[in-house]
Amino acid sequence: MRNKMPRRSKTSGSVVFVILFFTLLCLLLYSGNSPRLYIADIIKGYRGVITKKYFLHGTHLEIKTSDGEDLDITPLSDTLRKVSAVGDSIEKMPNDDYVILKRGAIRQRLLYMYIPDNIRNDHRWPEEWKDKWYDTR
Repeated sequence: MRNKMPRRSKTSGSVVFVILFFTLLCLLLYSGNSPRLYIADIIKGYRGVITKKYFLHGTHLEIKTSDGEDLDITPLSDTLRKVSAVGDSIEKMPNDDYVILKRGAIRQRLLYMYIPDNIRNDHRWPEEWKDKWYDTR
């Protein structure tokens, strides 16, 4: 005599898979559009030298800070992306979206990063920053 187990239909397994897939997709989209990384980059301050500039889904700057930390920064403002070069000194003030870029005797105050409207308008974006850095659009 065979052991009869209740059979689960293939349809119910597919439905569970589709629900899990869409739940995971929604979580990834929600967390991927989070202003968390932008906020962390704006809060952070450092001084350093640009050691590498490369393109991988956007321009990146590798920076060696005076503390010995290695940073990889992106998304950059158009101006910083165009003007910066390996060997330039860079100073990022904490709680600001500007940097001071130095090349020899030339010193420029430039926007640090591009802040998309969907990040700026997110309910998690700090209220005190809502009206700041409009030139980053």
